[in-house]
Amino acid sequence: MSLFEPTVLDFFRAAGKMSLESFCARFPWPVLIAEDSEAGDVFQSTPTHVPSPSKGAARMRAVALRREAPVLTLSSGADPDAAEVVLGRSEECDLVLGHTTVSGRHVIFRRGENGAYTLEDLGSTNSTSVNGDALAPGRPRLLCDEDILCFGQTTFKFYYPAGLYQRLMPKPMS
Repeated sequence: MSLFEPTVLDFFRAAGKMSLESFCARFPWPVLIAEDSEAGDVFQSTPTHVPSPSKGAARMRAVALRREAPVLTLSSGADPDAAEVVLGRSEECDLVLGHTTVSGRHVIFRRGENGAYTLEDLGSTNSTSVNGDALAPGRPRLLCDEDILCFGQTTFKFYYPAGLYQRLMPKPMS
């Protein structure tokens, strides 16, 4: 893990200089955007001071993206094009979250042939949820843009590259 993690502002600046196609070519993997203060120290960078959502708020998708929120890219360091990415507290995982409520091997993201990703809980101690709904271990769930993912007490928002671009770029006036 690098000492510097990109932020939403970094992706916003890049999107402002690129077309959708160029952005997706430059950033081909989905991302997780930290949504809570619990994730701040996990990234070894300045804490984001994002308040943790309440249980009811976890179901709401209209949460603003904070410009200083850290962004994790769903790719494996060993093989960036790997179809599976394991997230957990263990240093052997592809994405390491050093939070005490995250299990050693917490979840696995899998990319299907159509490019869509699923999320599967690997029997974590403190559970995984998508939009407030707990995942049963071993039961994959298809992911969509703006899904709110909780691993233990850490919270992230999921985006595919095109969805992130569209979320960051201002809508044309009609």
